[in-house]
Amino acid sequence: QPLINKTKSSYADADLKIKQILGEGGEVRYLSNTITSPTLRNTINNFLSTYNGKHIEYDPVSASALVRANKVLPQYRFDQAHVIVSLGADFLGAWISPVSFSKQYIKNRKLKSNKSSMSRHYQIESRLSLTGSNADERVSVKPSEIPLYTAAILHGLQKKTGGASNGQIKVTHSKLVDNIIRDLLANRGKSLVVSASNDINEQLAVAKINSILGNYEKTLLLSRPSYQRRGNDLEFAALTSELKRGVVNTLVIQGTNPVYDHPNKEFKAALKKVKNVIFLDSYANETSDFAQVVIPTPHYLESWGDDMPVLGLYHLSQPVINPVYKTRPLIDTLYQWMGKNITAENAIKNYWRTNVMPKQSKHLVFSSFWKKSLHDGFASLNESNPISLSYDANISKLVSKSKGKGLEISFYESVALRNGSHANNPWLQELPHPISKITWDNYANISPSDAKKYNLKSGDVVSLKTNHGTVKIPVYVQPGQAVGSLSIAIGYGRTKAGKVGNGVGVNVYPISLATVATLTKTIEHVNLAQTQTHFKTLGRPILKETTLDAYHKDPSAGNHGHHDLVMLWDQHKNKGNSWGMAIDLNACTGCSACLVGCQSENNVPVVGREEVLNRREMHWLRIDRYYTGDENNPDVAFQPMMCQHCANAPCESVCPVLATVHSSDGLNQQVYNRCVGTRYCANNCPYKVRRFNWFDYANNKQFDYYMNNNTGRLVLNPDVVVRSRGVMEKCSLCVQRIQEAKLEAKKAGIKVPDNIQPACQQSCPTDAIVFGDMNDPKSRLSKMIKTNKRRYRVLDEINVKPAVNYLTKVRNKA
Repeated sequence: QPLINKTKSSYADADLKIKQILGEGGEVRYLSNTITSPTLRNTINNFLSTYNGKHIEYDPVSASALVRANKVLPQYRFDQAHVIVSLGADFLGAWISPVSFSKQYIKNRKLKSNKSSMSRHYQIESRLSLTGSNADERVSVKPSEIPLYTAAILHGLQKKTGGASNGQIKVTHSKLVDNIIRDLLANRGKSLVVSASNDINEQLAVAKINSILGNYEKTLLLSRPSYQRRGNDLEFAALTSELKRGVVNTLVIQGTNPVYDHPNKEFKAALKKVKNVIFLDSYANETSDFAQVVIPTPHYLESWGDDMPVLGLYHLSQPVINPVYKTRPLIDTLYQWMGKNITAENAIKNYWRTNVMPKQSKHLVFSSFWKKSLHDGFASLNESNPISLSYDANISKLVSKSKGKGLEISFYESVALRNGSHANNPWLQELPHPISKITWDNYANISPSDAKKYNLKSGDVVSLKTNHGTVKIPVYVQPGQAVGSLSIAIGYGRTKAGKVGNGVGVNVYPISLATVATLTKTIEHVNLAQTQTHFKTLGRPILKETTLDAYHKDPSAGNHGHHDLVMLWDQHKNKGNSWGMAIDLNACTGCSACLVGCQSENNVPVVGREEVLNRREMHWLRIDRYYTGDENNPDVAFQPMMCQHCANAPCESVCPVLATVHSSDGLNQQVYNRCVGTRYCANNCPYKVRRFNWFDYANNKQFDYYMNNNTGRLVLNPDVVVRSRGVMEKCSLCVQRIQEAKLEAKKAGIKVPDNIQPACQQSCPTDAIVFGDMNDPKSRLSKMIKTNKRRYRVLDEINVKPAVNYLTKVRNKA
């Protein structure tokens, strides 16, 4: 509920207080995160015009230089690119819009019977990112060297195309640069170069590269820009200066937390000079402590809203639950302060009536347009805003310069926590990082070579001294980390996140402007909670891979040696449905969306850091990550692994109480009421995918994450039982969804349709997972596993006949 001077209040009193503040006059500033809602943006503009104020947008992870270089944030089209070059951009993991980028990226990576070509992906980076782990060709270089590679690519392109080019730019991996230039020139208008740098010179150089290649309006669109990053570093710096000078009378802060996540310590000091600070958000945080008035806003599932992530694509959302707390929609609040009684629903309708519908057709009746948009959830309009730019890049400004003594340091968003605003979410804290497999912590990645040099092993705590301060943090020895460098995830070390997120990891935002750190080993050691500690297949055919050239010569490349052994007993015969799954390893990026989807669908408990250290994590689905090749620059592959639902299941034959049995439609079922927890089945499972439920995780103060209170339990799925302690748990292929589809088909008198999606498939942005009926020759799954020569089953040689199939991973090496 509203707070006035940290004391509980009412909306009537809070509104009166704020109207008095605004009535004082003086300069008003409205600081927010990026606003993609057109109606909210319009409302903020109306509010600020009423009170003579200014709107500043701020992003903790800024793309300000990218926007300045292009005048807008381009809309990237990875699906249109045959060659992709990323200069430190983790576009599959955390850069700008990884879900949509992943979906686009994979369209040119999947191999089908009528399509045997693949895009080629080059990655130049300092740390081993999720995107780098998926690249066909990757090199690790120090952060200061990435601009040099940008310059080398631009120089080479200009030289090949007759443009101005002077001198010679030398890089360590010159052959890689030659291959990049060759492939880019061979794919003009069908290539894409991206950079995560927030340096204007680097972004101008990348823009020049894309311009030379004719990529604008083909693989990156300026006419239909993205609005997902609007933060302006220059305007935020100007705001900080205004606050320091005391010229701002009232500062409204909405949806952002700069006291925690802005590296400039001056902002926090300047905030204390502002007479009136008003805070608006769904959660209290480090910044709300500085506000005289706090107004809570609802969760987006509790209120009306709209969105325009890219020009011409409008989204609508409507409340699906009643507000849990005493919150009020932000649009309602701003209109109240303007003396108007307008609700968010009416404001959105009015905006769409005036600004959205006319762009589609002047002859439409609004009620029809509104109902259709509300039903579909979106309206896609043919809007464009042509921009013509001339890009001028100065290569000399990109030449690498010495960063001083010590290890170069870079900072990144983790796939789970991103900028840290959702640090209080236990699902995200316990989500293993796709590369390191570490949960509940951040750490300094260090190369194996540097670890030997400094006599370090994973978990050793080091002191990192920079010109912006000193932090103590554990190290993790990470293959693929550039020699001479460190990398650390931001988003940790919160103090006002909530009981789950407080005190997890180290806050490195205060030193995130540093480029070099002096490392000193301490006597401390921290055990890092990893879910996977072995990362090699040791020659076993678990994860099969090949190259595109080999695949063209032989579609079964890398996938020979199938086994068809004699059964010791009769094969299970599934006369009706026979459910199974196939996973395309070429499409799996390792993002782990499926893991969280499975956890939320099946009420999989969070166990906490200590239990993960005890190897007692409960995830039904894991993403195995394997390295091959050079430890300084390894190839990486991911393999989702869950219960394989074996037709000849070794778990079934050893259970003394028949708790694990085979169903008539091919599922390996777990009957919780029978299970007494002998764990014989886990010992006999060759895939190690069964989890023993060591504790009661619900109503247990030892595991007070979300199952201990009524609000937290709102996230539980009522269709799935919450298991008690002492039983084995595992993937059921979302049997509750299968059963629902069977019952609906029975009521309708039809065959069970081939459109059931388990949670992992539904949440996968790349469509890597296919589920279906193996007995139905027309099902998508049957067609895939019967005709695809890349199809194999893990540990096929032990004759357990799993129902989960995999497709060999193919790399498009240069």
